[in-house]
Amino acid sequence: MNRQFINLLQNNLIDTTLVDVYRVLDLCCFKFEGDKQSYSLHIQCTWRLTVNKIILLAIGDLYASESNNKIKFDYSRNLIPTKLKVISVNISEFGDIKITLLNSVNKEQWVLSTFSDSSVNEELWRFIEVDSNKNHLVCYPSKIQVE
Repeated sequence: MNRQFINLLQNNLIDTTLVDVYRVLDLCCFKFEGDKQSYSLHIQCTWRLTVNKIILLAIGDLYASESNNKIKFDYSRNLIPTKLKVISVNISEFGDIKITLLNSVNKEQWVLSTFSDSSVNEELWRFIEVDSNKNHLVCYPSKIQVE
């Protein structure tokens, strides 16, 4: 993985706040806001969001239905507190991401993890600077590149 791109992702996300989690069909998006800029992480690989060793939300929830026929993801995303602050970002040599977030109210640590789940040269995740004409950081199984 290109260390320059990893540092860019880390530097932009640390101290931002998770403000929204939403989906577009089977694409999951996590929106972060900083002092002057917003970012969005679009995830197309396996991922999960945990707190206190409990999986609160994960990729499978995009396909699971509740008893009222509502998609589990749509219900569970409302359980995520506002104002989760990013305190660390780690990226593995395979492009796996681990973002640690802190709930400022009760000091719980939340973790958003992605897992590269393919050896095929397909997009795993994309990091976007919202409302910007800048290129995106895009992760494939063996590289991160600007597109």
